[in-house]
Amino acid sequence: MSLHPLPDLLVVADKFRSFAEIQADTVVCNPGSFSNGSFGFHVYLPFERKIEDSAIDLPADR
Repeated sequence: MSLHPLPDLLVVADKFRSFAEIQADTVVCNPGSFSNGSFGFHVYLPFERKIEDSAIDLPADR
């Protein structure tokens, strides 16, 4: 697969482990599975070209 021009951000959303890295000046990330119980996701900050991990906190009684 080739992409021209290269994108600023490429999100590979699948069920495998979460990661974020820079390859060939493109931010590549996989937020992982949202439904694995932790409700984790990535937040992209375009000005900083940075990925931050985040999650939804649910009340303990759920």
